[in-house]
Amino acid sequence: MKSAQLTAEWEKQLDEVSKGELSEQTFMSRIESFVTTFVTANKNVGKKGAFSSDRAAIGYCPRCGKTVVEQKKSYSCESGKDGCGFVIWRVMCEKEITQAQAKKLLTKGKSDVIKGFISKAGKRFDAELVLDTAKLVKFNFC
Repeated sequence: MKSAQLTAEWEKQLDEVSKGELSEQTFMSRIESFVTTFVTANKNVGKKGAFSSDRAAIGYCPRCGKTVVEQKKSYSCESGKDGCGFVIWRVMCEKEITQAQAKKLLTKGKSDVIKGFISKAGKRFDAELVLDTAKLVKFNFC
């Protein structure tokens, strides 16, 4: 937030607003977007605990909009189990769910087809991970 380059950019945009080259609404929208992104990325700096800043943020929770962070056994909403409870388990049916697949699920509502899941009966299957209407992770069998 103390960046001289950022200040210069904002001053340039304010000059464009004063000349009518940029709307006030567009300028404020850009500022709001920047601040939201900055706060989201830095809100855990200096905090300790399960959801501290040393955890990789991989996207936004489809249930409550908070950050989804990488945990030891899951990709979970920062609100925790007492919050909205959203979770993508890192191992499902004996198959590791990669961070890339978890990100895709969060952004697109489904992962790519993941090969090699193993059912409780020991049978292999391929499936996409999808978010159902309640924003729970489910299998879409291929």
